[in-house]
Amino acid sequence: MRIDLSPEVAAILKMQVAEGLFDSVEQAVAAAILGGPLIEPKDLSWAAPYLAEADDDIEHGRTVSQDEAFARLMDHVGRE
Repeated sequence: MRIDLSPEVAAILKMQVAEGLFDSVEQAVAAAILGGPLIEPKDLSWAAPYLAEADDDIEHGRTVSQDEAFARLMDHVGRE
């Protein structure tokens, strides 16, 4: 089966594989479709301060639109 992905989605999937979150793009897509990770959970306690900061940003209205968030992400990971 062939599925065409937008460049933005393809870049995100490749980044997740490069960071070791998934073994392959296919595994990342399957996780997205099935609604959960297909890998063993890792210790994510390091993320707690970042989540607290994000909660504070949301509470104080320091947010951006979805389009702006994707644009920033694409600037970070680069376009192919």
